Amino acid sequence: MKKIVYFVFAFIQFLLSNSQEIVKVEMLDSSFNVSNTENYYIKRTIKSIENSTNFNVEEVRKTGETFAIYQVTDYVTMIKDGNRKTFYKNGQQRTSSAYNNNLAFGEYLEFYEDGKPRVIGENKIENNVSKLYIKDFWDKDGNHKVINFNGEIELLKANKLYRVPVKEGRYNGEMKPVDETYPYTIIFYENGDLVKGELHKSPTVIRFFNSNEVPASPIGGMEKFKNDFIDQLINKFSNKKLNIDVLIKFVVLEDGSLTNVEFLKSAGSKVDKKIEELLCKQNKWEPGIKYGIEVKTICKLPLRLNVTFE
Repeated sequence: MKKIVYFVFAFIQFLLSNSQEIVKVEMLDSSFNVSNTENYYIKRTIKSIENSTNFNVEEVRKTGETFAIYQVTDYVTMIKDGNRKTFYKNGQQRTSSAYNNNLAFGEYLEFYEDGKPRVIGENKIENNVSKLYIKDFWDKDGNHKVINFNGEIELLKANKLYRVPVKEGRYNGEMKPVDETYPYTIIFYENGDLVKGELHKSPTVIRFFNSNEVPASPIGGMEKFKNDFIDQLINKFSNKKLNIDVLIKFVVLEDGSLTNVEFLKSAGSKVDKKIEELLCKQNKWEPGIKYGIEVKTICKLPLRLNVTFE
């Protein structure tokens, strides 16, 4: 009897798995931008669901372990709908939260890699923005540090441990590292919103910011960069008629260097190659900042130039 039940269950699972048609596969880099290269971090597979307008999404690490599973209403805009779960490499569930029209709502759960609880919270939608209220937090030793929406939570950023006060479920006060070895970040929060931040790179170098996400930018500003770059292009092509209309996509690394140049709009392979060589020789940019940490950033640069040399 057990064998028959198992066979029926396995057959149903087989039918369900085969009722889903793969509609899209894409590769993501470590910043979760679409990459579609061999150096991807996450492989995202999107499948249709029989008798449903939603799509199942599974994100798998390059090493083979599941990273996240969830549903979306549209595989182009990737609007989340339903429950989303993320996982550690060992298969242990990391987080669980529900979504409606791409906004998290309701209970939020987070666990440590050994399965012990880390955070119990509640996502609330306020003014069409989802905000997380932290009800309970336990540190790795099991100490209950946030109780009934008040206390102090610990955060791990770039392998450095930080602490920030929690009042009425939201970050309130100064987020500081336990160990102030460089680089480190200090962020001032008010009711969960970032008021100002300081990225201490050395005793004499501090970057100030007032947003969770700061785009990468050339030192001296974009206008100066484009003017200087155009001047260099003119010098490089000084003996020819120059008619360039390109759209360049490139990456600004955490150290500010420019790399991974791609032409979304081309001027021809020979001209593109010279532009790429020149771009990668430019001075380093100020890298982007995300939640107080300098991160790799994708940038786009349109260039239009029409010059005739006499």
